[in-house]
Amino acid sequence: VAAALVFDISRVATFQSVKKWLSDLREKVTLQDGSNIPIVLLANKCDIQHAAIPTDQIIKFCKENKIGKWFVTSAKENLHI
Repeated sequence: VAAALVFDISRVATFQSVKKWLSDLREKVTLQDGSNIPIVLLANKCDIQHAAIPTDQIIKFCKENKIGKWFVTSAKENLHI
């Protein structure tokens, strides 16, 4: 069991929503031993020139919330999908 949380890198509101989604996931889904499931964070729409969320903010969020991996993706360009 694992989860991928996806946000639109060009829209701050979607990044802010990740906090709620993460909280909901951690509250409702755990491994059999009670530990958190692995989560990967996906910053979608990296093909857009303007990124509203700086990389350092994403890295900080991942560290603070014990998210092991994050990736930039583009569904449009089929990048890291």
